[in-house]
Amino acid sequence: MPSEGGEIRALTMEFFHVLGSPAWSADGKNIYFAGLSGNVGGLWRVPVSGGDPVRIRETAESVWNPAVSKRGFRLAVELMSTARSIDEVDVDRPGQTPRTLITSMGGENAGQQLSPDGKRMAFFSDRTGGLDIWLCDRNGQNLVQLTALGTAGSPQWSPDGREIVFDVGLERDWRAPRALFLIDADGGSPRPLLQDRFSNGRPIWSHDGRWIYFASDRSGDWQVWKIRKTGGAPVQITKEGGFAAQESSDGTYVYYSKTRFDFPEIWRVPTGGGYETPLYPGIRPHDWAAWQLLDSGIVFAGAGEGDHSVIVFYDFAKQSMSGLGILERPPFWLTSTRDGKSVIFDQPEQKESHVMLLENFR
Repeated sequence: MPSEGGEIRALTMEFFHVLGSPAWSADGKNIYFAGLSGNVGGLWRVPVSGGDPVRIRETAESVWNPAVSKRGFRLAVELMSTARSIDEVDVDRPGQTPRTLITSMGGENAGQQLSPDGKRMAFFSDRTGGLDIWLCDRNGQNLVQLTALGTAGSPQWSPDGREIVFDVGLERDWRAPRALFLIDADGGSPRPLLQDRFSNGRPIWSHDGRWIYFASDRSGDWQVWKIRKTGGAPVQITKEGGFAAQESSDGTYVYYSKTRFDFPEIWRVPTGGGYETPLYPGIRPHDWAAWQLLDSGIVFAGAGEGDHSVIVFYDFAKQSMSGLGILERPPFWLTSTRDGKSVIFDQPEQKESHVMLLENFR
């Protein structure tokens, strides 16, 4: 409409869903706007004199609020995305707000594991397209891509911090069998450890670094198995059902989630074989990856009120549970520092906003 008032003229029709505020071109002859036409999003230009809008950039993400430079051909726009971030909270300081360590625009970041010395972290991310293993400093800085396989996950450090074991999907389909691979933490080529027609996932090292525990369906149902770091025939650990395992630091017991479904029970079995027994019945993490074995107990993310999740510690000595904090959304992966003072977890559906700059647009 004229700045002094007057007739209002429509420049876009009803089938356009305009997102945010439009922007004038530098010469005042065009209007730029972000919008949706059907299911196609992007940036559009429409003449002030009227006419059909022209899409100047198609985007898969949601963009809002373009701003045009007064000189040259530069345009800034707000890019909205949903991402899974990796956050941390100090549970020894009640009421503390979680801090984000790792995030990426519209990507997955999960499976986080601290190195034995606590100075580095391994995780998997699809920030470059496919899922791969990444390393970073303890604070989330200095990211380094370790693999380029496209279907990698579940990284775990060796006790000496020199190697990382992880699982790999043999096809892009998530239902395809998975294999176990090793790679040096300093980089290099991944080395296959166990690759056959069965699914082999969620690997983790024994306390002495000689064995690697993993979950497999090779017996017809999901059980915990182990294989020597140097390879060889897998050895079955559980016979009554088992999935994600963790060995105690003294090597006497293997603790594991009973199933791969939501809210599994946590069981244990002697490393040398014996009875498979459940722990305290109240230990029910959200899933098989939302718990961490410590020397003094187990920390896990359990169900809270509404959509919230509660961080809980089960004390082996006292055989009792205590709440450590509340999370806004349930994580899938949770790990802890060795002293149990901090927990690191993934947070799904994080809404993010980034300002992007387009050069030489027309």
